Amino acid sequence: MTPRPSLPWLFLFVLLLTLGTLHACSPDSPSDMNPDMAVINPTLTVTSKGTGMGSVSSAPAGISCAPTCQASFSAGTQVTLTATPSAGSFFTAWDGACSGSTPTCTVTLTTADQQVGATFDLNPSLSALTVSAGVLSPIFAPNTLAYTVQVPAGISTLQLTPTTAVAGAIITVNGMQVSSGMASQAIPLGTGVTMINVVVSLQGMSRT
Repeated sequence: MTPRPSLPWLFLFVLLLTLGTLHACSPDSPSDMNPDMAVINPTLTVTSKGTGMGSVSSAPAGISCAPTCQASFSAGTQVTLTATPSAGSFFTAWDGACSGSTPTCTVTLTTADQQVGATFDLNPSLSALTVSAGVLSPIFAPNTLAYTVQVPAGISTLQLTPTTAVAGAIITVNGMQVSSGMASQAIPLGTGVTMINVVVSLQGMSRT
């Protein structure tokens, strides 16, 4: 006769097998964790700055600033930002994760959040213009670029007092720099028509 295994050994074998199975299937085991659950997409934030106004959009889509000035993208994504100035403004420069003065820039997202600044400034212009003699025609308006002045007989010189609408703008009258709100040098008036050229410039932008 073939001897049978003792009953205690049979129970011991079943018990160890059951314990091993429970351990392998335990939800607390590190091998059962989903690695995707730990992925956090970095955030790109855009801030609008300056005296002017404008908008910033992104490709791929996500940022349309304002009002949406923050979006999350997968790490490694190349995000192209485009700055569009509003009427009466111009785009000046990027800062932060972008640089330069062209209206587009590309940011490559890493695992860390990133910040980008977009500066818009008002177009250089005048808020006032007066003359020392005669009458300015038409009446001054910021968007009017050509005027005439009829001066009385016997007036041989004329001074202009231009005032800039944008702080930091540079004003020249016939090539001579004039401080905002201050009178220009006396401009000799010849016989017939005398041309006077007023230029307002700011960071490479100019208006005549």
